[in-house]
Amino acid sequence: MPWWAWVCLGLALLGIELGLIDAAFYIVFLGLSALIVGLMVGFGVDIPTWGQLVIFSVLAIISMIFVRERFHSLVHSRGKGLEDTLIGEIIQIKITIQPGQTSRIEHRGSTWSLRNEDDAAIESGSNAKVFDIDGLTLRAKNVD
Repeated sequence: MPWWAWVCLGLALLGIELGLIDAAFYIVFLGLSALIVGLMVGFGVDIPTWGQLVIFSVLAIISMIFVRERFHSLVHSRGKGLEDTLIGEIIQIKITIQPGQTSRIEHRGSTWSLRNEDDAAIESGSNAKVFDIDGLTLRAKNVD
């Protein structure tokens, strides 16, 4: 099989996985295996067609068994949103916030809106715990 056919197949498989469907990175490793075989043949490694198919199959199977799960978890663990990182945090409040009132606070080097969802005021100098995020507003209750 010519080198360019392997490269086209590899790019098509990568495009399908990355652009059209989410197959949990199975098709990505098929595409990468095809690209590797295409590069080998393109750089002059003389491999018969059956050998190219064997190399493609072995690379695809080995990469799916030993690399795919790590790669998949690495990519998906980086996608933590605000909910995963801010909910449950304790914030020290510098001004008194009455029940139902929203105020601006400084946290993590940024200014946030914080809404007091408790029945009592969050006093200046006390702590509040974030339990939800509504858009860009942190919803918190008194901890002390």
